[in-house]
Amino acid sequence: MLWCESAGTWSFKQHTQAQAQAVVASFVTWLNKCQSQLVTLTYQVNSATTIPAAQAIAWVNPQ
Repeated sequence: MLWCESAGTWSFKQHTQAQAQAVVASFVTWLNKCQSQLVTLTYQVNSATTIPAAQAIAWVNPQ
């Protein structure tokens, strides 16, 4: 069972093994992008020399 959305309603739905593996693979890809972005942004914040420079750094949701 996986938590998923259909027509705006979230519920647990039965999925095939292939579907579940595809979901997990997509999640891992997304998570790796988020982690890479976190590393980059952390470096940028730590390298900022002024408060406004640090405040200008923003998270952009990976697609």
